[in-house]
Amino acid sequence: MDENAGKAEKEGRKAEKTLRIRTYAQEKQVVVEVSDTGLGMTEEVKRKIFEPFFTTKETGKGTGLGTSISFGIIKDYGGTIEIESEFGRGATFVIRFPAII
Repeated sequence: MDENAGKAEKEGRKAEKTLRIRTYAQEKQVVVEVSDTGLGMTEEVKRKIFEPFFTTKETGKGTGLGTSISFGIIKDYGGTIEIESEFGRGATFVIRFPAII
């Protein structure tokens, strides 16, 4: 279970926990989709999620570097990452890398 989904459960939201990982090739790219059934994200969180030190956690409970570092690594390898999320409906991260043919 993803940590943010776990937080939502502790706050009273009970739901079946699902994490889905899908990979496929598309137009000279390798695509990885990671989806969860967590709380999802507001538009504000989606805008800030890749900023260094941005976190939705309480002070002392996280550094806010995980998604920023991931973004940097993906970019260094010529990839992109997008978020599809609606608050209350989970999230999907779509990562694309150039395929080596």
